[in-house]
Amino acid sequence: MSSTITRGHSCTRCQRRKIKCDGQKPCAACLKVDANCERNNKTPLNTRQRKRGPKSTSTSLQASIGFSSAQPPSHFTPRNESLVSPPQSNIDVVPQHDLGVVARHSEPFHVESILFDQPSARSSMHDWPQPVQIFQLWQTFIDNVNPMTNLLHIPTTQHLVLEATHRKYGELSQQSRAILSSVFLTAVESMNDEECLRTMAETRKDLLEKFFAITKTCLLDADLMEGANMDVLQALVLYLIAARQHSSPDKLWLVIGVAVRLAHRLGIHREKILQRMTVFTAEISRRLWWQIFLLNRHYTNLCEGIDDTDPALTLLFDTNRPHNLNDSDLHPDMTILPLERQGVTDMLFCSIRYEIGVFVRELSQNSNSQESKSVAIQRLQGQLEDKYARYCDGSVPLQRVSRCLIKTTGYRLSLRHCHPPPGSQDNVSAISKGQHFDTALLLLQTQHSSCASPVLDRYRWHTKLFYCFEALFPVLHALAFDSLDEEIAAEAWHQVSLAYSFNPELLTSKASGYYKDYHQTLKSLALKAWKRTSSTSETLPPSFILYLQSQQHHPTDYGQSVVSNTMLQQVNRTDVPNVSSFTGQQSDEHLHELGNDVQAWDYWLDLFNNEGLLGF
Repeated sequence: MSSTITRGHSCTRCQRRKIKCDGQKPCAACLKVDANCERNNKTPLNTRQRKRGPKSTSTSLQASIGFSSAQPPSHFTPRNESLVSPPQSNIDVVPQHDLGVVARHSEPFHVESILFDQPSARSSMHDWPQPVQIFQLWQTFIDNVNPMTNLLHIPTTQHLVLEATHRKYGELSQQSRAILSSVFLTAVESMNDEECLRTMAETRKDLLEKFFAITKTCLLDADLMEGANMDVLQALVLYLIAARQHSSPDKLWLVIGVAVRLAHRLGIHREKILQRMTVFTAEISRRLWWQIFLLNRHYTNLCEGIDDTDPALTLLFDTNRPHNLNDSDLHPDMTILPLERQGVTDMLFCSIRYEIGVFVRELSQNSNSQESKSVAIQRLQGQLEDKYARYCDGSVPLQRVSRCLIKTTGYRLSLRHCHPPPGSQDNVSAISKGQHFDTALLLLQTQHSSCASPVLDRYRWHTKLFYCFEALFPVLHALAFDSLDEEIAAEAWHQVSLAYSFNPELLTSKASGYYKDYHQTLKSLALKAWKRTSSTSETLPPSFILYLQSQQHHPTDYGQSVVSNTMLQQVNRTDVPNVSSFTGQQSDEHLHELGNDVQAWDYWLDLFNNEGLLGF
């Protein structure tokens, strides 16, 4: 054997630790700690590539589809950072910054396997992060994940993190390993590839694969199904929250059902049982139950073929809504729960979600008139504005995203509930459709202003899942069938273009369930709307329209496609749909034709009988 040991001869563990490897099998470094010595046959990522970061996915996509890369990309930074953007005339712009995670359901991690697998024969200790990395992941969790979930009490968990930095993996309890691994997993889920390379020296894809495996092993080691306790259930819910981007709604719903049953076993769905616990444990349990409830409700609605009105699927509980309190207000030894705070706290975002959840739950149980629902929605908006929004500073990321949630909620609820029922005489009135168009356009403007704000990128992993796709239909419907003022029509096309830019999965078949059906219908309606617009205007078509037209006329030939580079510039990160998803296998026969105004509007009203789009 040569005395010179190259990087190619080093084992995976020595490469990761950046230490010299003697090239033996097993090597001396692995033998010393009785570690599994493995070698990666893949070509290693060299130092220069790592410093530059990953290759732009947009470049890869363009090369594979057949676009020339001779033209340098031109980017546009939104001119307005206010909560609601003003009308803009340019309809073909794409923001420069990170666009957030694209939902995909290739299911590489098989979330449901946690119900059936045995703990991995290979110990997770070999992939457990180093102390410095533990601190980095913990800080990322505090900054990116905890404000959106508030499942863990940060001061208490902080002690566990400190313990993990000076103890070996095997010295930590099984429950502690389960909690910590789920923290690491959700932290990685909230990061983009560049951040993963910078902090962990690995790609996001590799880190997710590693930490999904670690978390699953730790949950199984903790005897998830038999010995469930608060810590293990918190870890399971964090695991499910991380898995939302990587599994189908049907499989997620099944595993969420296990979390529901474990919560029932603990009794956290009953306030009477919570009253027997310590004040601290009861309040943390309320936070946990409400996260489980919202997860279950959302995925019950998203599952295809599941009747969400079936009483057997309705969760019966009387657990109070968690208080709007800072973590510093809570302590394990406390005997009295403090009075709820008004305004900004650590629980700000979740408190708003829970209040909306209470409202939607009550609204769905009451058969109120359209007018009374409208009044109730306005009252809720006023309460949220008075209790939370007026205290929010738009320069603070959490407060900005919380204020945006309040505004979009009013618009979303109005779209969902403030319209005549399907089949009524008034369901196609010009006034009704005009009001829906105005509301939908405001909703798109509000959420796109949020999407265009770089300060909110840290929360994109979560907020991306609740994009208001339902607002696109009334806007496209008006463009397809109604006569709009030229300036208003330009702003409508601008917002629709931004919707496709921020959500490239709209151009693919990656959506699932009735979302897929809805997205296909949007494509048909968008093409119909542009055909009408182009007949009276010489405006150049938006790039997403060119893309849809290329699918329509040349479903398998992208070499001659006229789609502009701007349509692909927004997919400049690694967590976009695979190139294989742009196969063009979506011809006219897959697009739902909406022949006339009434047919299209009835379709939309019928769609809204399912509350799945309201992912509060």
